[in-house]
Amino acid sequence: MELGIRGKNAVVLAPTTSIGKACARALLEEGINVAICGRNSEVLEYTLHELRNITGTHVLGFRCDVRNKEQLEGFFRKVYDEFGKVDILINNAGGPLLGIF
Repeated sequence: MELGIRGKNAVVLAPTTSIGKACARALLEEGINVAICGRNSEVLEYTLHELRNITGTHVLGFRCDVRNKEQLEGFFRKVYDEFGKVDILINNAGGPLLGIF
């Protein structure tokens, strides 16, 4: 599908499984520059490798726990250093634990 967004810059938070990974893949296939982050370095590296192999594109990845303000700010500084701006943000971080709200 051609959405007319080729060349834009996107951030996908917590894309190491399921929906987040599918979002990152779809954006990469549209020709978008994508940066991802994850808490687990090994899982993040596997996801980066998988996305690069499937799409044949470059994707940035940094270890970051989005629940940690300093890590999240550091992640976005790196993204802005690389991309200059962010056009698309997908906040895929998991919600609260199940229980009474």
